Amino acid sequence: MRSGQRFSYLALDPEEIRAINAACHQRIHKDQSNLIPLDPEAFIQTALTLLASDRYLEKGMALMALTGRRPAEIFFSASFSLPKKKFPFPALIFSGQLKTRHAPGTSFQPYPIPVLAEPKKIIQALDRLRSLKSFPSSDAVNTTTSPPAPQAKYVSNAFGSLDQPWKPGHLRSAYAAICCHRFKPKNMTEDIFIAEILGHKLLPGATALSVGQSYKDFYVVWA
Repeated sequence: MRSGQRFSYLALDPEEIRAINAACHQRIHKDQSNLIPLDPEAFIQTALTLLASDRYLEKGMALMALTGRRPAEIFFSASFSLPKKKFPFPALIFSGQLKTRHAPGTSFQPYPIPVLAEPKKIIQALDRLRSLKSFPSSDAVNTTTSPPAPQAKYVSNAFGSLDQPWKPGHLRSAYAAICCHRFKPKNMTEDIFIAEILGHKLLPGATALSVGQSYKDFYVVWA
């Protein structure tokens, strides 16, 4: 259950919430017992190659990989600008966060994010992407560019392998893994850092789920 789905059950009764939480924790345990190796340099180089393409989906995939943003954000709502102050990592100010049903804990105000390429290059690539094609709404993006099977094929062909095919959501979790490895402050846990760079807050309470835990699909290796 990814971020857009995580809080859709807040109106359910306690027993239903417990059942959903148990199923989600079981899925997380299964996923985190079989992490995928991730070579950061190879991932970033693949994304930079796709970024240079004028093929719409390739450029969009590259921007998702290098910024950790969702498909509907990249293709419709996202806006990037250069920060006014210096950060300890290559950074952009991101606005245009989307979230299903305005779930609690989402940051809808602009906030800084680390990026895995030169920030000005990402701004230019997003401008170019929007000049190639535009959408009237985020729903139009989801129905036009993101049917699960085709997008899964594109992502897996570009970033995965025959042994370990990738899913579309892996671009976001790979970004999070690399950012943790390169940019996470030593005095901060991975869960909190991932939640911050993906635009979430960790909610209190026994039934609250950590955003960070949902995005731990990889372990970083070096070629």
